[in-house]
This record gives sequence, C-alpha cells and structure tokens, in this order.
Amino acid sequence: MRGAPSEETITPFIAQGFNEANTKILQRIRKAWNKVTRVRKECDELKDIKMTTDEALERETKKARKEECSRNKFRGAFLGSSNEIKLRKAERDKSRMESMMLEDKLKSCQRVKRSLKKQLNKTEENMLIIID
Repeated sequence: MRGAPSEETITPFIAQGFNEANTKILQRIRKAWNKVTRVRKECDELKDIKMTTDEALERETKKARKEECSRNKFRGAFLGSSNEIKLRKAERDKSRMESMMLEDKLKSCQRVKRSLKKQLNKTEENMLIIID
C-alpha cells in the first residue's frame, strides 16, 4: 500500500459514525502516514545529496590522481603546487567524511521508515479487528 488510505478504505469508519474510538484510530492512521511520507522525502533527498557528493568525489579523486601522476613525473617543476595538492587532498578527505556521514544518516532514515511501516501495519490490523 502506497500513500495515505483512500476514502473507500475509510468509509466503514465513517459509516459507523465519528465516535471517539473511530476518530482516534483515523487520527493515528493519518499521523502514521504523515510520518512515513516525511521520512520517505528525507530519504530521497539524502539519496540525491549522496549521489551528487559521490559524483563530485569521484571527479575530484580522478583529478587528484592525474595531478599526482604528473607531479611524480616532473617532481621539480611541481614543488610550488604541493601545497595546492595537499589542500585538494584535505578537501577530498572532508568530502569522504561527509559522504560517510550522509550514508549513516540515510541508513538511520531507512530504519525509521521500517519502524513506521511496522507501526502502520499494527494500526491497520487493529482497524480490521475493530471493523470485524
């Protein structure tokens, strides 16, 4: 099931009336779906950021390798640029750390998403029990 419950699935609750128990269940369902939607959006955003960061990191790594190869060939000519290469390596290392942090955050979001799905399934089971 993707997205919030449709009007057709909520109709049995509406047909039974808006008593306190049905209203609370509907509120819990809506709240759970809002959390799932929000977490899904955050995960998608983190995936996009991670992809962009990984691509930039790959480009910078290739660039740094080329520069290092050239530097090794003409070591004397590149003495002045060694500071720049050190700075680029530092930036690359920083990007790697940020990428690792984003991966951890993405994994955390995915864990929260799974937890919310379990919670939603329990809520749906309770709904079915109440309907029957």
